[in-house]
Amino acid sequence: MMRKKNARRAVAVFVALLMFVMPLTVAAQDMGLAVAGTTNLSDSGTITVSEDETTVTIEGFVDSDTNYGTVKSTLDLLDPTDASAVAEYVTNSKITTLTISGALDVYGWLIIAQIAEPGNLETLNITTTESIPEMFLDQDRWKFVAADLANTDVNFTYVGVSDAGATTLAAIFAEAGVPLKSLNLTSGSSITLDSAVEIEKVTVAGEGSKLTITPSAVENTTPPAIGTVELKDGAELALELDADGLDAFADGLSIVSDNTSTISFSDAVDDEDTTAISDFLDKALSENSDAPNISVGEEATYYYNTPSAKTVNGVTATVTASPAGLVVASNTAITATVTLSGTASKAGTFTIGLASKTVVVSGGTKTLKVTAGQVAAGEYAYTFTIGDASVADLALTFGFEADREVSESTEPPEVIHDVQVISEDGAKYVLGSGKPFVVKSLRSMSGEYFTALLVDGDALALTHTSATLWESTYAKVEEGSTIATLYPAYLDKLSVGDHTVTLAYADGNNATVTFSVVKSATPDTGDESSPALFVTLLILAIAGLATCIFVRRRAAKRTVA
Repeated sequence: MMRKKNARRAVAVFVALLMFVMPLTVAAQDMGLAVAGTTNLSDSGTITVSEDETTVTIEGFVDSDTNYGTVKSTLDLLDPTDASAVAEYVTNSKITTLTISGALDVYGWLIIAQIAEPGNLETLNITTTESIPEMFLDQDRWKFVAADLANTDVNFTYVGVSDAGATTLAAIFAEAGVPLKSLNLTSGSSITLDSAVEIEKVTVAGEGSKLTITPSAVENTTPPAIGTVELKDGAELALELDADGLDAFADGLSIVSDNTSTISFSDAVDDEDTTAISDFLDKALSENSDAPNISVGEEATYYYNTPSAKTVNGVTATVTASPAGLVVASNTAITATVTLSGTASKAGTFTIGLASKTVVVSGGTKTLKVTAGQVAAGEYAYTFTIGDASVADLALTFGFEADREVSESTEPPEVIHDVQVISEDGAKYVLGSGKPFVVKSLRSMSGEYFTALLVDGDALALTHTSATLWESTYAKVEEGSTIATLYPAYLDKLSVGDHTVTLAYADGNNATVTFSVVKSATPDTGDESSPALFVTLLILAIAGLATCIFVRRRAAKRTVA
């Protein structure tokens, strides 16, 4: 009986729990809990939710009530009816990455706003083939959405869109303190930015794709704050800024362009103030950039750079060019002048030149020999012609080689260094041994200008391979401080006896050692007797002794008989 009562109680508890849990489960479905998997949209496209419900991708979204309802129901974005449900929805939202693409109109942007509302998004990727609807941008609600995206990397891509609304949207983001991570214009997209927005990188790609920069409506000279602009495949960056605006826009900007793209300047830059354009290009054009096409107003114009000044040995080389301005029409002949100024610190020879891989520069390489303390002044002309492309690789060559300093004293130089023999056999060479003879001077070879290696006063023919190596088939001299090695092929040609090796230097402070060439490694005792003679005499002595013994024995036998 007790068991039956317990069983009834268990069933009752289970039913009670089931009745309690089922409403909670149904309610949870209306509290922002996404459903993992892929759902088809009615007008082509899909919505995909990752297994962990953190990543949502909506592809091919087409403006319609049906698609809007499908997305909302799939993500359980149906509007909660009370404050506690709203709090539950915000708490349970797991979506950190949203990617949405297609022909986005009002409904698509409302979906973005609803997913962004909890403030949990880390990355928002938007690719649109339609302009942002002005009616949506006019809604104050989007400003709150932008605030929800304060910690979100926002990436916009426009495909074939000329979007006036993008400026308004960017301004809203800027007002909310949300810098855009990236803005990409492709397939003929055209956007104008006229407010001080913050964008980390703008990419403009393809013929007809164009980014136009105009002054802010609030501050006449303030352009947007952009980190990098990349131009490629025939794109255009149009700058409708005056000289002050160009200078402000260049701050912190890096432009990377290929040689098919264009940077255009409007008539806001006076014809007489093209220096402002060249200054802008010098500051903003990246070193990794190819030379873009440059245009000012309606006339096709091209840019050429002026190399920076260089200072060597107390003398500065400065480059100027004519016509000035650095933005000129096609087929313009340019004369560049390199001017030297300053006082040479050391005696030697300067080398001056100007070169480019884009155009042929005439003028060649110039040299100027100077003495220490001489004022080095002079002008050197170079010419080239701008073709149908900009020249951004003009390079200045300005170098100096000092003369070697040789002592002018007529007094015999004082010996200020030691020299030692470091050969295996010491100061001796055994003919045919195959061992080199090596000496070392403690004097520096390159720094103190070694000049020759002499044997018995005659210089060996050595090739000056570098500042630290002279060599031939008979010998070599190398740094460390100065090490001279005579090879066996040369030593075997020397006569038996004493010889000298001299390391000669430019100041006459030479180093000499003496060594001996010998026939054998066996010590010389002074006994020149022949061993063969001793052997022969020994044999003759033995033979004589044997003969004497034989004769005596024979005589003894005769006496006995």
